Amino acid sequence: VKYELEVGPSSDPVSVYWTDQTPNLSLTPVNAADFPNEGLYWRVRGYDSGDNPGSWSSKIQFKKHIPAPALTTPADGSTQTIPDFSWQPVDGAARYRLEHSTSPTFVTVDDTYTTYNTRLAPVSTIPGGLHYWRVTSLDADGQAGDSSGAFSFTKQIPAPALYSPYNGHPNVQEPTFEWNPVFGAAYYKFVL
Repeated sequence: VKYELEVGPSSDPVSVYWTDQTPNLSLTPVNAADFPNEGLYWRVRGYDSGDNPGSWSSKIQFKKHIPAPALTTPADGSTQTIPDFSWQPVDGAARYRLEHSTSPTFVTVDDTYTTYNTRLAPVSTIPGGLHYWRVTSLDADGQAGDSSGAFSFTKQIPAPALYSPYNGHPNVQEPTFEWNPVFGAAYYKFVL
């Protein structure tokens, strides 16, 4: 006695994405992550000891679902000098799409990155100000799962610490102005 299981697209009752046989009353496909993120059906039929198939069960409809990644850094509402994005891995995701925007609704998207990793350092310079980011899981076929909610961060370069001449220095004849370096600064603007 054995059972045969089929999985196919709900939109096409003739197509079959996957089929297998088992003597058990349950079966998990080893390639389930490869199923498209769409409406699917499954059905099963039994075989007798003479290897004669029985009737197919009715089709059960389901939808493969890839959940949204949980964002980790930069933390929501944080201030960043150079943002480094990271999120938790998602079962069923083959890769991820990160979107960065200055719009909380992502009406316009400033940068889009696709990666196999759960961490990304942007290649383009992000200007100062308020920014939003979100991540979408993608399956092996590039089908999008759910997008995370948006996190915000403010890009800001901190002020350098001034050390020469020090405040109130009594004997400056020919000043040489000096300050400590600031992480993330590409250049310094001096105003006298």
